[in-house]
Amino acid sequence: MKNSAIEQYNRIRPNYLDFTGKIESLLLTLLKSKSVNFHLVEKRTKSIESFESKIERKKDKYQDPLNEITDLCGVRIILYYSDDVDKIDKIIRANFDVDEDNSIDKSATLNEDQFGYLSYHYVVTVNNKRNNLPEWEDFKNIKCEIQVRTVLQHAWASISHELEYKKEYEIPSVLKRKLFRLAGLIELADESFQTIRDQHIEVSRAIVNKELIDNTKVYEELNIITLEEYLSKPNDSLEEIKRSSKLAGFHVNKDTKNTKKYLSEILKVLKMLGLKTITALDIFLKTASPKSENYLKLVYQENTSKSWSTSPSFTLLLLLLSYLNERELDEYGGEGWSTKIWSSVKRAIVLHNELA
Repeated sequence: MKNSAIEQYNRIRPNYLDFTGKIESLLLTLLKSKSVNFHLVEKRTKSIESFESKIERKKDKYQDPLNEITDLCGVRIILYYSDDVDKIDKIIRANFDVDEDNSIDKSATLNEDQFGYLSYHYVVTVNNKRNNLPEWEDFKNIKCEIQVRTVLQHAWASISHELEYKKEYEIPSVLKRKLFRLAGLIELADESFQTIRDQHIEVSRAIVNKELIDNTKVYEELNIITLEEYLSKPNDSLEEIKRSSKLAGFHVNKDTKNTKKYLSEILKVLKMLGLKTITALDIFLKTASPKSENYLKLVYQENTSKSWSTSPSFTLLLLLLSYLNERELDEYGGEGWSTKIWSSVKRAIVLHNELA
């Protein structure tokens, strides 16, 4: 029976590989369509060696391994927040038939004093609605295990797997207390990250609406949220800087998701300049923007490329850098910049300061 099952699985495994890939692709599409943020979706199809090993380990359990083993195909969804698990549950149940007898909620299997990781394992088959489509006909009745866990739960599972501790009774007593404490910390951290996310949304809303939180003017602090909000609003100083960059020769594109990476660099330079509030930044730019044209012309001229595209956030970063002295420029370092661009900007700043 064993050799027969292995030979049969070896023969049909390519179909299982295709099925695993289609399930992964389908889940990615469903997650994006439902706007569920996720860290990673990964797939695996059980190898011949792993299949053989499982049959050997549990030879008394399986009479028909190909039909009884439910994790020949597997897809894992790793989420950022624990409350997103409920969203995934709805997606899975709406698009698959769930084998409840073989599906497991790991949290329900642990007593309050036991260690382990919280995870959800769904054993599914494609539902009849999708089974009737030609591209799914070859996969009727094939089962797939879908694991759902958070990033922190995944970290716990990965490390405990590496340590080869799967059951409480396997753990040396000198390590058991530390593992109990660590398991509790991971669960608490999951809850805390979810709370921080909710507070992040609350803070973002307060910044937009200019509201106090705990009697604090969060909209006045200089941070990534307030800076992005400030740059997104009509502003005469920012328009003056944009106009100056165009007159200097730059081709100015709109800020995109990629160009927003400069916001962190802007904050770094603002800290070096001693600017701590949005009001202080606004006052600073009202003085700096009228002087920006000559400096930006020098920057453009020092660059040997025939053309240079920029964005509003990068142009602002260029302007702020001109207010650093040589020691501060060395401290800033230009990390992440190309050597050529950083050298040309430094030359322009030194020349600008000499002419000022």
